[in-house]
This record gives sequence, C-alpha cells and structure tokens, in this order.
Amino acid sequence: LRDFEKREGCKIVEHFNGCGSLVANIKTVGQSESSTSMPDAFFTCDASYMTKVGDLFGEAKDVSGTDVVMLVRKGNPKGLRTLTDLAKEDLSLGTTDPKASTLGDLSWQLLEKAGVAETIKKNDSWEVTTPTAHELILQMEAHPKLDVTLVYLANCQNLTKGKFETIAIDDPLAKATQNIAVAKVSKFPQLSARLIDAITSTTSRERFLKAGFDWKVAGSSQR
Repeated sequence: LRDFEKREGCKIVEHFNGCGSLVANIKTVGQSESSTSMPDAFFTCDASYMTKVGDLFGEAKDVSGTDVVMLVRKGNPKGLRTLTDLAKEDLSLGTTDPKASTLGDLSWQLLEKAGVAETIKKNDSWEVTTPTAHELILQMEAHPKLDVTLVYLANCQNLTKGKFETIAIDDPLAKATQNIAVAKVSKFPQLSARLIDAITSTTSRERFLKAGFDWKVAGSSQR
C-alpha cells in the first residue's frame, strides 16, 4: 500500500477490522442516501463475506488463502487430533468472536458441523473469546492455561519457535479465501482498479507467500 501511494501520489486510508464488523458498516452505509462513507474497495477475510455485500461491489478477484488450524502447545499435551477432541471437559479453548470475525464465524461453523459446539459452550473451561486473531495469539502466548486456539495458519508465522505446533483440520470449511473488489459508487474507480492490480501483482505475491498465505490469483502459481 505504501509503495502504491508513492507511485500514484495518493493517500490510502485503511480500516482494519473483522469482516463481520466491516460488512455491518458497509451495509449501513449502503442503505443510506449518501455514499461518501462507502469504502472504495473491500478486501475480505473470506470470500463468503463479499457475497453479503456483493450488490454494492463490482467483480471480485481472489488474492490469497489460508487454513483454519488448531494451535496447541509443543508436544500436544492434551492429545488433540480432531475437532471432536475439543469437547473434553478439562480443555481450555480460545476462538475469535464469531459475530465480528470471519475466523470466529468459520471456527464455530466447524464446531457445529463436528457436533461439539453446544458441549463446548456448556464446559466451564471454555473461556477465551477475542475480537481478532492477533489478540487470540497473544492470549495463547501469555496464558499457559489456554490449551488450544482456532487460528489461521498464516497467523502462526511469528510464534515463538519450539513452543507451539499446529494441527490441520480436514474439512473444506477450514479454508479461507481472501478476495477484493471495487465499490460501484467509488469516487476513484480507476485508481482503485490499479490498486487491485498492484495487490495481485508478482511483487505482491512474494509478500503474501512470505507472510504464510497461499496465492489464489488466477493464472499464477498457487504457492
């Protein structure tokens, strides 16, 4: 984004938040008579959120992807293998807020599908919910009593080495794809389109891969 600003002589104003919160704000703005508060472009946490406001945006382009995984402590002391293991009574589980966060929404969809969501909610040991994955990772690092969290694999790149490990979740729901589109009422449609071109460029691809994401841009290498 900073490179694009220098190249184009513009200023990008970012609004970072969970997709649940972002979509709620976009819908509110979209229902008003004024479009001055509508973002020029929307970069999702998962493509499913673009469909919620698809009538307000142009064609979306897939950019990147990452998996939802179980993050446990090194050696997996609780012996967790699948989502059904998260229903154990003595287990302390952390997720992000399903109303505000895409990760939280996907996490609880997975738990519902595995048939353990209601059991987990009744367990006294289920105790941590954060607005964002970043805060959830900080909780995992700071509180040794937290046994497992559901996070994106890309969130785990900068964890303290040797203290944690990830467990893959074998379910299509555990895969999130991030896409981007320009608002139909954007005041800067051409500039926004060039921004998307920059975000989906070869240079950008290397940055996403380095950050632990898969690359989803059509016609290019995925990893």
